[in-house]
Amino acid sequence: MKCGVCGNQMVALFLSCVCDYCEGRPATDDYHRGFVVWRGFLGPGFPHYVFSNRQSAERWRRGQGQNSGEIREVLSPEPFRWRPSRGTLRDIEFADHLFEIFPDHRYRQASHRAFLAPVEVQDHSD
Repeated sequence: MKCGVCGNQMVALFLSCVCDYCEGRPATDDYHRGFVVWRGFLGPGFPHYVFSNRQSAERWRRGQGQNSGEIREVLSPEPFRWRPSRGTLRDIEFADHLFEIFPDHRYRQASHRAFLAPVEVQDHSD
């Protein structure tokens, strides 16, 4: 590349790159939705139950005797496969696998991983 003023060869000083996925906002309509009892990010690999609706998550939280933990919507690029509970808590529907939940969409995607939906797009009608 030549200098626009004197015509001498220019030296490249920096190279910058950006990940459009990480720096942008995901189109949330492209994801599958579920709900978790969120106690904050407890580190990678920490498993969470994902429920098909807010009511199931709330019933599970009460059934566990927990008052802490916020019911939050999560998004996954892969569909959840729902199954009914068979234990002492009835009428709860949850994913057939535990999921690793991340605070946002910036993580290495793999099976059974999801992220918290941004608060401004969460569906509170459920």
